[in-house]
Amino acid sequence: MSSQASSNPSDDQPEQKRFYVNFNQDNTSLCIGDKNDWKILDINDGEDVRPSYKGATEEVYIIEKLFASSLVAVVTVDAPRMLKVRHYKRGTEICNYTYASSILNVKMNRQRLCVVLRDSCHIHDIHTMTVLHTIGETPPNNNGLCDLSWGDPKSHLLAYPSSITAGYVQIFDTSHLVARITIKAHESPLVAMTFNPEGTLLATASVKGTLIRIHNVMDGTRVVAFRRGLSRCVNIHSLRFSTCGRYVGASSNTETVHIYKLPEKIVKAATAGTWTSYFSYYLPTRLADSLDTERDFATTHLPVSDMKKVIGIKEVGGYLRLLVATEDGFLFIYNIDKETGMVSLSKKINLINDSQHQTPSTSDGSSNLSTCTGPTEGPTLLGSYAGIVKGNPPGQMSESDKMRVVLEATAVPPKDIHLNYEQEYPPLAQD
Repeated sequence: MSSQASSNPSDDQPEQKRFYVNFNQDNTSLCIGDKNDWKILDINDGEDVRPSYKGATEEVYIIEKLFASSLVAVVTVDAPRMLKVRHYKRGTEICNYTYASSILNVKMNRQRLCVVLRDSCHIHDIHTMTVLHTIGETPPNNNGLCDLSWGDPKSHLLAYPSSITAGYVQIFDTSHLVARITIKAHESPLVAMTFNPEGTLLATASVKGTLIRIHNVMDGTRVVAFRRGLSRCVNIHSLRFSTCGRYVGASSNTETVHIYKLPEKIVKAATAGTWTSYFSYYLPTRLADSLDTERDFATTHLPVSDMKKVIGIKEVGGYLRLLVATEDGFLFIYNIDKETGMVSLSKKINLINDSQHQTPSTSDGSSNLSTCTGPTEGPTLLGSYAGIVKGNPPGQMSESDKMRVVLEATAVPPKDIHLNYEQEYPPLAQD
């Protein structure tokens, strides 16, 4: 069942602009960029959405934020070959690294940072930014398509296309720096892929956009498939698992967002806690084929189509919360009943008009919205933090402080990775 937001024009409709929009790994933040600047919104449970940072005046086309920490990787239009890693709360650039060609995608987890170029992938140790491995001469990857597993601290898998003529996926182990398996996911070339939080399943979609397939990443077995539709081929814009791993969502160039529910046996196997217990289980091919006719659990229709929409799905209380950010500058927040699949629109937020949000303030009433005051350029990083800081100019952290910031930001919380900023990453000092 579905709920459709009103498509009538209103005063809050922005001009025809295009924004870069990207959720972080666990959907606790939304990163936004346009020609003027970039900013970060804290989403939390979806009820309290507020701006936490407004960046320097620069046009960015990649922003990747590490969970609820203040570490963010950005790539600007003016310097498309340079990756900058920043602590945005302090307005400090941790390091930067320059590559041989334009950066097309960046993915991070608590151990690895992966940079995708058209013909190669570069794997860094996120603590030192040392280049651990370069996957060279990959098939042309013009869209920088890839995903990096993030939920399990013991699983660090990178997925990327291994063919430009068919839907083959290469699974690469970034912990041991070895290729694991090539999965034949689709007959047609790939347009989207995403890991579940445990890094045990991979969802894929091809240029046809009619099927969403879920694969066992150890042996390549297709464990279930969902049918998006038959009437026409679509361009899948965003494919994401929910943070609980029980659902997967897909948005496309149509106005419809589809949510699919994984069979309980697959969910239990995927979250069993050990690779052995999961990978000893798979569905027979005949049964997997019969599941190709599985349809969506829930759908909703946005008042926009033919533009990029990225999605995030999280479990909040008795509801699923669907987050949809559009490149024309809106964030839609939906509630989905987990029993019935009923969808209701909770909020529509204009990402351009900050007056719709409550800006956090300090005890004296002044604004606490961070603004980047640190350097926006710096020396090229040559495999480590050595040489980044010379004499610690005013406003900059020392090299040891920068290392400490990264170590604390990438530390695994003791019990639950889905915590708020103050719980998960206590501040080093008062900002």
